[in-house]
Amino acid sequence: MPEEKRRAEQKKQEGRQKQAKQERQAQQRKSEELKKKEWEHKK
Repeated sequence: MPEEKRRAEQKKQEGRQKQAKQERQAQQRKSEELKKKEWEHKK
């Protein structure tokens, strides 16, 4: 039984990490888009 619980916890944590990673990537993409737009404006 404890083994099952441990595995479930691990799965939960992996899901959270995956979500955090995706959010970070989305944030990065957004900031890069903004930089590109600002650069286009300055030209």
